[in-house]
Amino acid sequence: MKKGFKLVLVESGDAGALYSIQFEGERNTEFEKFLDKQQLKDSKEVAEIGSILNEMTIKHGFLKDYFKEKEGKKKDSLVALRRGRVRLYCLRWSDVLLIVGNGGVKKTPTYQDDQELNHSVEILQEIDELVLRRVRNREIRLNRDTGELEGFLEFSIGDI
Repeated sequence: MKKGFKLVLVESGDAGALYSIQFEGERNTEFEKFLDKQQLKDSKEVAEIGSILNEMTIKHGFLKDYFKEKEGKKKDSLVALRRGRVRLYCLRWSDVLLIVGNGGVKKTPTYQDDQELNHSVEILQEIDELVLRRVRNREIRLNRDTGELEGFLEFSIGDI
């Protein structure tokens, strides 16, 4: 990943805040790109994922039970929201904060065997490290009640 990006608030509700990543020079967030993929256009699984995310944001929060954990490295926040063979990869930072990335249809036994899914995961893992660094340096703060992020949510190529 050699582009700057920013974290964009997608939706905020009583139970949490949903963010996505928007790369420099691009109009759509990674979540919007996921929703716009031709192979997923009329997918009932994608509609279910959207509905579940909305419900989590408004009512339940981003509880562990909704996600497949341990998708990435032991230390990262990577999780997958699954419906059928459709995967949406996310960073679950807490019950009140979820950063959604991209994904697609899982056609191989592991995401590492699928170039598109693996790329989505690797980007999120890099972003996870960068955001964590800013949280530790107190450049980004998480409102533990609302899930909203405050501080420097834009990252330049120099940060990467």
